[in-house]
Amino acid sequence: MPEIKRPPVIGISGKERFYHSVAAMASLLQTAGAKVVFLDHTDPAKAEEHLKKVDAVVVMGSVYDVDPKKYNAPTTHPKTKITPENDPDETKDVLLRNEYEERLIKDAIKEKIPLLGVCRGMQLLNVCLGGTLHQHIPDLLGGSEDHDWKNKGVGPYVPVQYVAIRPGTQLSVISGIPRLSTPKYAENLPPDWIPENSFHHQAVAKVGKGLTINAISEDNIIEGVESNPNGPYKDQFILGVQFHPEFSASKMGLRIASEMVNQATKRATEHPCAEYLTEGPPLREPPHVKNWQQLVSRIAHRSSGIGSGGVSA
Repeated sequence: MPEIKRPPVIGISGKERFYHSVAAMASLLQTAGAKVVFLDHTDPAKAEEHLKKVDAVVVMGSVYDVDPKKYNAPTTHPKTKITPENDPDETKDVLLRNEYEERLIKDAIKEKIPLLGVCRGMQLLNVCLGGTLHQHIPDLLGGSEDHDWKNKGVGPYVPVQYVAIRPGTQLSVISGIPRLSTPKYAENLPPDWIPENSFHHQAVAKVGKGLTINAISEDNIIEGVESNPNGPYKDQFILGVQFHPEFSASKMGLRIASEMVNQATKRATEHPCAEYLTEGPPLREPPHVKNWQQLVSRIAHRSSGIGSGGVSA
């Protein structure tokens, strides 16, 4: 197998390039060794074209829910929010993204392109394969909102739940089970449990065709799915996680990103693209300084006349 001489290209679909979760995932994938491109969802018909120019795909979450009509739900829960209210421009963008990501997921599976779905991205993956969703987790847990911490003032980098990883799954291999390094307070957890974040009010109900459960929360909510080793996608890398690995509440974040890079590298080696999507502009321009001495000189100049002290070169 020939070795590729460039980093693999991974496309990310999400709200926008600079959205916090999208930027965090991009940073994590870049740290793991990938070149990351943001996939423009404003023209859903281009999903297939985009897939021909990347080595792997990540579908991120959203504050809006999958339309229950997509999984033939008899009713729409009052807490299910499909589009924004009184904002026609954002509504149009949300609907375009929905159509784009549905095409992206289905075509990625068809073309055997490595695929990761995060939060709503996992839910949409499940629905695309014939699965269903619980529209409001508190209805299952006696009103508890312990899976949706975004309104509690808790950052996404803070672990707020324990998740059991199913032994023998791809996710367990990625995590390093039987022992993923855990914080001191969690060192007495069973070896296949990890602490993680949680920001969702919906969850997988019936698992989609060709998928299998790989993670469950301590209160019995499905936290992850992947390609079933005995199913039609057994030779493909398809992974979904309900938590947000991009915020690194546990070491799972970098491990999942590293595995995505591994899978993308394998894809690029075996099925190189004739043409690749170009990388978008950086989050910010690189600093216009040449060396440490130049920084020291700037500080000295700024500090002159406003007190003693300084920085030694």
